[in-house]
Amino acid sequence: MNTIQFDSEFWGSNEPHVTPVCAVIRLMDTNFTYWFPRDKEKFITDWRKVMDLPIEKRPAIISYYTSAEARFLTAMGFTPAELLSWTWLDPYVIWRMLTHSHPSYKYGNYFTKQGIWKTSVPPPPKEYGKNKNEWTEDEEGNRIHQKPDPKHKELGKGLYDALAARFHIEVDQGHKEFMRDLILNGKGNYTDEERDRILLYCQEDVIHLKKLFIDLYTEIHKATSGKCDIPQIAQLSRYIVCCGIMEDVGIPVDVEKLRTLGHNYYPVDDDLIAHCNMSYPIYRERKSTKKEREAGHREVRWVESQDAFQKFIAEKRYGDLWPKTETGKFKKDDNTLEQFSGDGVIELFRHTKKSRNFIKYFRPEGFEKIEKNIGSDNRLRLLLSPFASKTGRNQPSISQGYIFGMSTWLRPLIADPVKTLIGGDFSAQEVALQGWVSGDEKFLSAYASGDPYTWFAQVTGTMVDTVYREKNKFRDKETKEPVDPELQQTCKTIRGSFKAVVLGVGFGMGLQKLALSITASRMTSLSVLDQQTLKSALISSDPVLKNQAEEILQSILVVPGNTDLQKSQYSAPYRASTYLNYHHKIFQQYWRWRDCILKKYYENSFLSLYDGWCLLYGEDRDTSIANFPVQGTAACILRKAVENCILAGLSIISPLHDCIYIVTDNEEQDKKILETCMRTAVASVCGTSPEFIRIDLKKHETNWCSFESTFTEDKQADVFKVLGKYMITRF
Repeated sequence: MNTIQFDSEFWGSNEPHVTPVCAVIRLMDTNFTYWFPRDKEKFITDWRKVMDLPIEKRPAIISYYTSAEARFLTAMGFTPAELLSWTWLDPYVIWRMLTHSHPSYKYGNYFTKQGIWKTSVPPPPKEYGKNKNEWTEDEEGNRIHQKPDPKHKELGKGLYDALAARFHIEVDQGHKEFMRDLILNGKGNYTDEERDRILLYCQEDVIHLKKLFIDLYTEIHKATSGKCDIPQIAQLSRYIVCCGIMEDVGIPVDVEKLRTLGHNYYPVDDDLIAHCNMSYPIYRERKSTKKEREAGHREVRWVESQDAFQKFIAEKRYGDLWPKTETGKFKKDDNTLEQFSGDGVIELFRHTKKSRNFIKYFRPEGFEKIEKNIGSDNRLRLLLSPFASKTGRNQPSISQGYIFGMSTWLRPLIADPVKTLIGGDFSAQEVALQGWVSGDEKFLSAYASGDPYTWFAQVTGTMVDTVYREKNKFRDKETKEPVDPELQQTCKTIRGSFKAVVLGVGFGMGLQKLALSITASRMTSLSVLDQQTLKSALISSDPVLKNQAEEILQSILVVPGNTDLQKSQYSAPYRASTYLNYHHKIFQQYWRWRDCILKKYYENSFLSLYDGWCLLYGEDRDTSIANFPVQGTAACILRKAVENCILAGLSIISPLHDCIYIVTDNEEQDKKILETCMRTAVASVCGTSPEFIRIDLKKHETNWCSFESTFTEDKQADVFKVLGKYMITRF
């Protein structure tokens, strides 16, 4: 294949356009070097001479983590349309697929900062499925990071990590960091000696690119039986180019609000604790250690009291159902707290923990990192980290200031004084795709109804079929008026339970987690049976289920005029088991597909998506395997929609899960363009009608969380008021 290898260096990544320093084009084993601004015209001329060739003669561009090169070329005056018209082959894409799960690539040779070669090996099978970050507990039972066993160190994702693992090439990390600092801090003012060193440094990167690409391509081609070939790699590489274009646009931020929060970090933290402790004294003061003080903490720190938390669990009689750590202490992670969020104290504690977790990035020492990423135009620019998850999603770093990844109460920090911010959201996309990938018509009918959770509840007969849901309220189908408060609450509770089941099945929840999730969604006290161990409840036999949902319901009625599922004498595991049986009965095709996809993965050792992204051998959790086609297809659609939007001339500030956010000075026109681009992506990936998945388009005032509007939220009001006091009244 005809290729060129390309690498560049620049500074000013926080600005609208980076400032080029140098570039190297390698063609036919010859390096062509360029120093800027001296060689700018020569570079443009040479580049166009190559890229303006007919398509059949035009070389493909090999570069590692192509978003940087995309930003460089944009600064040189090339348009996004031109960048996306060229063929890019990024070894990073393949390296990410190989190292996400395949143990032969996830572990291996690596070169330490101390200049020592080491080899990591996969952990024992019993340790698979754990969070890759190892955790331990302090004296209060709080989770803290523990360094992973170096024997099981996962290989890094960078160019030098790949070169070390594949070719045993030694990389002097100290030299690399020195050169990066020289380029960034010099800002164009370099001596002749420094110029020569920078050019040599740039050439060191480019000479291995072709060899690395061929090696990794051979591996992925073999691992996927040819499913992931050059066209697929090129398509995935195009998305990394799109990420570079989006990074250039940047996320507009209200710098004054940002600094207000940063300067008031400790008062905000103190008030959050005070409000939470008014509900129940879970937090206590502890003197900071020397290491903590060196890290920037105050003399006294607020910590969670394990004794107080344990006392609260005992008072509420949650003990037998509450999950515990390996050391026997009650878990306090977000997933566990969310399952019990029907309790007001737990809900407030959960939101306090989340709020503290996000504002920790605004501590003085952490806030400096965020400020460095804000340009002179008050826009935040940081790496969007494409393909960071197994399903191919972006995972930008929150510690670098990615506000979209933080709690929603921080969204008002995203603001543009001139342009309008618009968000396009694929509504409940995972539910639609569960039906599409499995070919389950009933799943698709549930999604087409507008509210799949209400549809599910009504088909089973658990919810009356004379109501429908609109704007978060249940209304009578005949009068179109809201139903009475009692029925409103009943329908809300039932819908919450069925939503927990639909989403829980999609994310692979087991029966115990479903029981906890349903209990939380009902916001009721646990029954006496719920306090017993789950062992007997989980193995208890269910009523005989009929083929029709109505007959299923009738077979378990015990109280005339009411379903037993609304009665407290039935345990949470029993309710979860019943709802799960409903799911199996109604969505039979989905469950048949799930069995087939697991069999296919274990037989072929990989699964592939529309644009070539793959899940390779090594994933041992059935839930993750079955979830991959759903979440992965959603990621495919988003990637295609992003590319469509860029080619249509829209200014995307960031993708976020199933959303695309843009800035515009022509709201009505760009709304239509955004919707068209998103619908076209659905049709391209799914081969269905563009209307298959609903799309919600909202402007800043309605799709951003504002502090004033959140004061009406019952469970979160206290937390928001504390934050609002500092974020609103102090400007």
